[in-house]
Amino acid sequence: MLIPSGVVEFYLTGNILLGSALLDGNGNAILSTGAIPGGSTTVYAEYEGFTGFGTSTGSFVQVVDKATPSLELATAQPDSVVGEAVTFIGSVLPADPAALIPTGTATFYDETTETVLATDVLW
Repeated sequence: MLIPSGVVEFYLTGNILLGSALLDGNGNAILSTGAIPGGSTTVYAEYEGFTGFGTSTGSFVQVVDKATPSLELATAQPDSVVGEAVTFIGSVLPADPAALIPTGTATFYDETTETVLATDVLW
């Protein structure tokens, strides 16, 4: 049995190249990446052929669970009086130190009155 050789390229939707891998002696191309976004994503693979073998494509759906960050809250003024400005500090940290830094918006609100106190963009 002939085993193909050559390269397989892996893509995300929109023709975004994830990377490429050489076929091994068993005809497997192995690519390891952390570049797949959270959620359900279709990954496409393309083999451009090599001596005696034609081109081939394939796809599969990869589900990547979103990481759950931790949220640490603090205040710069633990004691305050009515009407005094209070500074809140919210630190959103990745679930794993090697993970991506969380981005988005943090909203501080008063659960008792259901009032939004402040909103800030994470950076």
